[in-house]
Amino acid sequence: MANAPDINIAQIREAARKAASLTKRFVRTQQQSDILGKLLLLHEERNSLASMNALRKIDGLALVAPTGSGKTRTLEWVFSELERLSAGVDPGAPNPVKIASVRVRTPATLRTAAEAVMHEIGYPTTTRSMTDATISVLWEQVHYQLKELKITILHFDEAQDIWGNANKPQRIAVINTLKSLSQNKEWPVILVLSGTEELKEMLNQDQQLGRRIKPTELRPIAKATDGKTIRTVINSYTAEVGLQGFTESDPKFIDRFFVACCNRLGIAIDIIIGAIQQALLAGDTGLTDQHFSRAFFHLAECDANMNPFVSDDWREIDASVLYAREEDLPDEDRTPQRSPRLTKAR
Repeated sequence: MANAPDINIAQIREAARKAASLTKRFVRTQQQSDILGKLLLLHEERNSLASMNALRKIDGLALVAPTGSGKTRTLEWVFSELERLSAGVDPGAPNPVKIASVRVRTPATLRTAAEAVMHEIGYPTTTRSMTDATISVLWEQVHYQLKELKITILHFDEAQDIWGNANKPQRIAVINTLKSLSQNKEWPVILVLSGTEELKEMLNQDQQLGRRIKPTELRPIAKATDGKTIRTVINSYTAEVGLQGFTESDPKFIDRFFVACCNRLGIAIDIIIGAIQQALLAGDTGLTDQHFSRAFFHLAECDANMNPFVSDDWREIDASVLYAREEDLPDEDRTPQRSPRLTKAR
């Protein structure tokens, strides 16, 4: 029996370190700048109403896109820029940007949503058993602490889960709770919701909520409009980790790439970083198409016939099924097989 190749821990550690450094990079598009502008305008409107003692309600924003489109990473950048710009323009403003961003643990309910907010702002709750009445009291505590801490923006990631897991009476309570956060005579906050297409369904259930929180959809990336940007990202990331460059041997590489990432920016970045990591692990001096093929196998855990970088039928592949969360799939597509690893959007 042939001996297994030695594991080079130093090489693995270095590849992991360089790949991790790339995840901190942010690929900025015009649409992300537009979202920043919308939230900055809402915050300035809120401050203006507060200065006139007329702040009773304020609009919000919903960011809608499929899994892997980069919603979470987009909002992380937007929130960071909001805080930076707000502090730079007027450090002494009466209500500077203060943001609480939460991801509700599953199963998502009104109770776990309130607990997530309290934990994020530094007041974790420990109650294990709650009635509807005590949940209502918990939300009163949320309102109180938001005002005390002068938090002006409250973000719920994967917000559709709070509504999707509820029965009809609970869904009504979810909608009323969300409205109470943005329509409150004491301290209305700018509500930012992010999630999948189901989030729009939730907003459409109530005219008042739908008017207050207007959905913004992240545009899919496409070869015609974003192919040059993707090549620029590949080249800049490759140079940053010390590889000599990208050798593109397949004339259809960029077409295959957009099939592999399902036209979603978050997944596109994951594939690029994964390919660079494969090159580093192999000890290669440059990046090639083969590294992208290996990265896709590693990230999506699929057979060769589902890998757009190697399959002859790559045009027919719907890679989105490899990235979908189980709850995103139609019932007939749900299987007990192991979930793919690549589910996190940046």
